[in-house]
Amino acid sequence: VMKEDHDLWRANWGHTAFFFVATLVQINLALYAQKVFHLKPTEQAWLQAALSLGIGVGSMLAGRLSRGRIEYGLVAPGALLMAVAGVWLGWPGLTEPVFAGGLALLGIGGGLFIVPVVSVLQHRPSATTKGAVQGAASWLSWVGIAAAAITQSLLSGSVGLHYGQIFWICGAIAALAGVSVTWSRPRAVPEMIARWRKI
Repeated sequence: VMKEDHDLWRANWGHTAFFFVATLVQINLALYAQKVFHLKPTEQAWLQAALSLGIGVGSMLAGRLSRGRIEYGLVAPGALLMAVAGVWLGWPGLTEPVFAGGLALLGIGGGLFIVPVVSVLQHRPSATTKGAVQGAASWLSWVGIAAAAITQSLLSGSVGLHYGQIFWICGAIAALAGVSVTWSRPRAVPEMIARWRKI
């Protein structure tokens, strides 16, 4: 069903990629905070809060900017912010407050990215196929989560990347996911901007 609908197909893989990146960020964040900032698990809460706050702000912005419609145009800027944040977080020598700012930016980008993707998965399928689409999306999201755990172990172990460099990988994957999802709607961003200008 999803292969026949390019928007739905790319949204499904964008959804999977989001959960992959989100899980990879969460695992890597805990290790980065411990190894680089020498923070105990109980001292990392404010970094997690910065990321969560960013996601909340990004999701709220996506809801307001969508104005009751599925706004495909938000996927590209969301992915771009996630990519920029990935570079930011991996930059050497960051202080904790600056690092937290990067986490907040990553969260904002994530919120802008995932809201329209989830909207497509929820509203685009017909009533007869919605259950199958939701089930497939849920299953693939868990595949993404499992793959992220394995990937983090390989990148920091066998490959020998620093925890900061793994954030760069997260940003690159987010950028690729954004390109893939946006590809089905190349006019989405210009059309979104045109609608905003009419308001």
